[in-house]
Amino acid sequence: MLKKININNLSDKKKKLLFKCTHRGTKELDILLGNYVLKYIDVLNNKDIDHLNTILEFNDVDLFLILTKKKKIDKKMNKELINKIIKFNYHINKVN
Repeated sequence: MLKKININNLSDKKKKLLFKCTHRGTKELDILLGNYVLKYIDVLNNKDIDHLNTILEFNDVDLFLILTKKKKIDKKMNKELINKIIKFNYHINKVN
């Protein structure tokens, strides 16, 4: 289960990122991105936030295909971050 966060303790930059990651337009991306950001929001630095904002510039279809490993990671995306999101979602959704 994901932790609950106190949004009042977040910087404006983190609040905006959290909103964008949980209101993508497709429930699937809200889950894939939102769960990751909810888990790590406290430890994200400005560079991480910038990388996530770059990822959020991509359209939902392409982003979903990338996060489900059905499409190659775009050169403009931070490959390490994309792989962290993929790995996180694999482990959180893994059925034992």
